[in-house]
Amino acid sequence: MSNFLVRLKQESVEIDIKLEALTKFNKTKPFYALSLDAQSDLTEQLYCMSQYSGILRTRIAKAEGYYSGYIQQHNTPTAEYSGQTLIQPLSD
Repeated sequence: MSNFLVRLKQESVEIDIKLEALTKFNKTKPFYALSLDAQSDLTEQLYCMSQYSGILRTRIAKAEGYYSGYIQQHNTPTAEYSGQTLIQPLSD
């Protein structure tokens, strides 16, 4: 597995841990003791983190499919069209 994919998976785990903690906090008395503005900010943060987590999962799934398929078979993910390289090899 490439360094890129390892880092992507680490980032996904880290964001999911933070997402779980914020989700739990948003259901506590200290959360409701905050101003409505602060509650709104944390709720918006929760939404954005959730979206980001989903994006990371999608990128991981695509990368794993890409790595397990094309790269292993061809070892060089490049294509040429009129002499121009369309897909560059992935680098770490």
